[in-house]
Amino acid sequence: MPALPAARRDGAVEGLRARGGHTVGITWASGQPREVRLTAGKGGVVKLRNAAFGGRVTVTTADGRPVPYKAEGDTLTLPTRQGKPYRVQVGG
Repeated sequence: MPALPAARRDGAVEGLRARGGHTVGITWASGQPREVRLTAGKGGVVKLRNAAFGGRVTVTTADGRPVPYKAEGDTLTLPTRQGKPYRVQVGG
């Protein structure tokens, strides 16, 4: 999601659809993403991009297992499996 709604400094959204058939949910505070939830559509390599990803980021499966990922600037690249949920936590 390239931008969060300026009128809502804090909030959450679920059920967004992204390329590859992925389903995305985002929670944000003070206008910055705090958590991105992704359920993989097709599986395979997924790239997520947001300026907040240039800082401290943790990527896990929904049950808390670490997921290996590559961070380059504002882009995260991670392996996914079809139908599996993932969490990206920002900051903290």
